[in-house]
Amino acid sequence: MPSHRVEKLASTARFIVSDVIRCKLNDPRVATFTTVTRVELSSDLQVLKAFISVFGTEAEGRRTMAALQNARGRIQGFLAKGLRMRNCPELRIEYDDSDRKAAETMRIIEETMREHEKAAKQDPIDGTNGQEDIPSV
Repeated sequence: MPSHRVEKLASTARFIVSDVIRCKLNDPRVATFTTVTRVELSSDLQVLKAFISVFGTEAEGRRTMAALQNARGRIQGFLAKGLRMRNCPELRIEYDDSDRKAAETMRIIEETMREHEKAAKQDPIDGTNGQEDIPSV
């Protein structure tokens, strides 16, 4: 379980990386809807992984990630100033496609539910053609 200090530093680092991407990088390759989804800081404070999500096409995602990899040193410099640590952790930028996977999973679930409902209306198991037998009183 991460310590309170590690969690606080990770939260601050997430804010710094997000701010740098949003305000300080003037690279046209970085997509407008680029988000830092989470930041993981190792317990020894040596490695900081920033997970980046890009809303757009796969090509925009690849282009944005390439731009961020090229700007990693500059982002690292802002981290060093903002974290105020003796040794700044090494920044690693990772692509996070969990949003895309979640959307695809939801689409599959909804499609399956529609197919299930359609099949239940057309071919019910009890042979009542979708209508319940109501006993007459």
